[in-house]
Amino acid sequence: MAEYAKRKNLTPNQIKGIEGLLSFRKLEDVAAHAGVSLQTLYRWQQEEIFQAAVRQAESAALQQIGRNLIILADKATDTLEDALDSGNRLNHRLMAADIITDRLIKLRDAIAIEERLEALERRLDESQLSITD
Repeated sequence: MAEYAKRKNLTPNQIKGIEGLLSFRKLEDVAAHAGVSLQTLYRWQQEEIFQAAVRQAESAALQQIGRNLIILADKATDTLEDALDSGNRLNHRLMAADIITDRLIKLRDAIAIEERLEALERRLDESQLSITD
């Protein structure tokens, strides 16, 4: 996100605002983290450059979550294998394994959709530029 922020001339406070949006639940806390008023944060959220940087930061965060889930999926698969191989009741472990693998699949689908959407948006932007030239 920092590289995108530099290219798009986001201020240090805007970068903190984006970090805050990914870290805090309440917008008041986000504004405080960024060192700005709530009104300023609302204004930033209407700006296309800020919105694009937020989307990029969210995408990066989702990708990191996906990598973490991949690591956990290996453990979940081991848990499923243990459950299948043993006669022990592993209801809680099985539920955890199921949740992890289910979330991983859903997250991978969401990332794929997001990547396709971004590609379509780039094509649309490029086609709009060529129309205006």
